[in-house]
Amino acid sequence: MRDLAQKLAVITGAASGVGAALARALHAEGARLALLDVNEADLSPLAEELGAHSVAVDVADASAVEDAAKGIYANHDNVHLLINNAGVMPPMGPIWELSDNELRRVMDVNVRGVVNGLRAFVPRLLAQSEAAHIVNTASEAAFASRGFVSGYHASKHAVLAITEGLAEELGFLDAPIRVSVVCPSAINTRLMSDDVELPSAEAQRLWTVYLKSFERGLSPEDVARVVVDGIKEERFYLLPHPEVRDLPAERAQAVADDKYPTFADHLAGLI
Repeated sequence: MRDLAQKLAVITGAASGVGAALARALHAEGARLALLDVNEADLSPLAEELGAHSVAVDVADASAVEDAAKGIYANHDNVHLLINNAGVMPPMGPIWELSDNELRRVMDVNVRGVVNGLRAFVPRLLAQSEAAHIVNTASEAAFASRGFVSGYHASKHAVLAITEGLAEELGFLDAPIRVSVVCPSAINTRLMSDDVELPSAEAQRLWTVYLKSFERGLSPEDVARVVVDGIKEERFYLLPHPEVRDLPAERAQAVADDKYPTFADHLAGLI
């Protein structure tokens, strides 16, 4: 799919951050857009700016995502790009201190949101007359585990597993649908709020460290460029931060050495 002109792209989590940057990057390529996000206040002006179709929808709500897919296909014969990008991050802290609601929300949006997108769109992609490409947003967190954010990392491990499995399933069926997973490290977005209440001073200091790393991270536009290029090149692993390539080997070595997990020294020294 090297030519994206007039291709229809569906993007979840489109109102801000990487989702909005992807919308603008694809619009610049001549693509048509259907933008989904729970935040209608930010979604509507972006859709107006880009001349895009928009739907205010919580991706954790399977019936709402299904209704959005029905609405999109009511007006279009084919969807060419499905980008399951919506994601949230729970408050930082030990896993035993996360509330049921906090843990449920991160799993509902980050994992079930991807699954809901696939359930709503893949059968339609298989039935349509033109080829398609699916991109799921994971994270460098998919390749590593880290204390005090283990709920988030667990959700991104799941997204990677789902996406790898999806690629195998569609390949086995010889379906005309390519798949990619994007695994960035720090991005300068609003994924983390600066006014969250945390259970301890240590958690608050670590949250501040993460916020600062995000502020120094890649821009959403840089990440969007990697994704668009990856779609055109039909690549699977889209890694905006080159150093992420080292994480699977580091983990494999830790398994081979039976290395007991310890909190990263460079982070421990900051809190």
